[in-house]
Amino acid sequence: MTTLQQTRTTPTSTPRRGSTATAPVAVGLFGFAFAVAASWVPSPWYDEAATISAATRTLPQLFAMLQNVDAVHGVYYTLMHFWLGAVGYSPFTLRLPSAVAVGLAAAALVVLVRRLGPGPAGRRTALVAGLVFTLLPRVTWMGTEGRSYSLSVLLAVGLPSFKQLIASNRISTQTNEFIVALNLARSEAIRRAEPVAIRANSGSTPEYGTGWTIFRDPDADGSSAATTDLVREGAVSNSASVLRVTRSGLTPPYTYATSTDADKLYLIFTAMGASGASSKAFFRVCDSRNSAMAGRVVEVSTAGRVSVVESGVSCPAT
Repeated sequence: MTTLQQTRTTPTSTPRRGSTATAPVAVGLFGFAFAVAASWVPSPWYDEAATISAATRTLPQLFAMLQNVDAVHGVYYTLMHFWLGAVGYSPFTLRLPSAVAVGLAAAALVVLVRRLGPGPAGRRTALVAGLVFTLLPRVTWMGTEGRSYSLSVLLAVGLPSFKQLIASNRISTQTNEFIVALNLARSEAIRRAEPVAIRANSGSTPEYGTGWTIFRDPDADGSSAATTDLVREGAVSNSASVLRVTRSGLTPPYTYATSTDADKLYLIFTAMGASGASSKAFFRVCDSRNSAMAGRVVEVSTAGRVSVVESGVSCPAT
C-alpha cells in the first residue's frame, strides 16, 4: 500500500472533464433554444419551398434534379429527405435541424476558441465568442430557416474544433506515456531498493521524447555500466518533444527554458523513490508536428512524485 501511494500520479492543474464541458454545452443549448423559439410560427417562404420540393422527392428524382440545379445544396437536401421521411413535414420539423446545427456550431466555437487561448482568459473569451455568435442576426436567421446555411457554418466551425480536439488528445496521450516511464523508473528503484535512472538517448540535448533508457544505477551517476543494468527502453509516440527544462518565476505565469543543469540528460530515483536531483525536475511536452498546440509541463518533486503542473504552456515553433 505504501508503494502504491508513493507512485501515484497527481495531475494538479488539469481541469475536471465536467467543468470543461459546461460552457460549450450551455452555450450550445442557449443557441439552440434562441433559434428554435417560435420557429413554427412563420409560414415557409420561397427558398424553404425549394427545400420542401427537393427533400420530398424520391432519391432518384432528387439526384436527377441535382444534375441541373442546386447541386451545392445536395448533401443538405439528401439529409432532409431522410429527416422529413422519418418525422413528416411541418414548419417546425423543417427548421428544427437548422436550430440544432446553430447550437452545435456555437458549442464548437467555444471549444475552438478555448483551445486557441488556454487559461482563464481563454475560457472567458470563448464564452463571450459563443454568446455573441448565437446573437448575431444572420446566425439567428440561419437557425430559423429550412436551408443549408446553418449546416455549412457548423462544418466550418466544427471541423477545426474537431482537429483541435484530436491534437489535444494526442498530446495528452504523449504526456501520459512519459509519466508512465517516470513512474516505472521510480517504482523499479523502490522494488529493487537501489537507484534507478531514466536517461535521454539524444546525445547532448535533454530531449527525452525521441528515446529514453531506464536502467539500474547503483553508483547514481546517471550512466549505465553494463547491459545487464537495462530495465526498459522506449520513446514517446507521434514525434513528441519531451524536453528537460528549468522554470523561472515565483508565481504563475512561469517561463521555461532548456535545462543546462549538469544532470539534464538523466533523472535518478533513489531506493526510497525520491528524486536524486537537488530541486524539482521539469519536462515540457510539446507536439512537434503542431507547435500551435499548447504543451504540458510534467514535474518530478524532490520526493519523487510525478504530476502535470501546467497544461497551457507555449511550445517553440518547429
